[in-house]
Amino acid sequence: MRRRQAIDRFTVEAKRHLHVLGQRLAGRPFIPGKDHPVADIASFLSVGEHLTQRKFLSVHEYSNVLRWAESLVESQQRSGVVQSAST
Repeated sequence: MRRRQAIDRFTVEAKRHLHVLGQRLAGRPFIPGKDHPVADIASFLSVGEHLTQRKFLSVHEYSNVLRWAESLVESQQRSGVVQSAST
């Protein structure tokens, strides 16, 4: 029973984070607007774990968050900060 409550609490909180972030990203490429500062990288690090739980959290419902995350990864790959998974 306790384990189920912990899982439910995590699920609700993770979905709330994704929802709030998705609303913030509506109509803008990055959290503050046109450019991605440290805030986007820091947020990506905390949200990234949620994005790995695609089926469990129904991540496909958060299209703004997925677009944002993909653009951050692409940007970091272009700058050489992050290597692609295929290398």
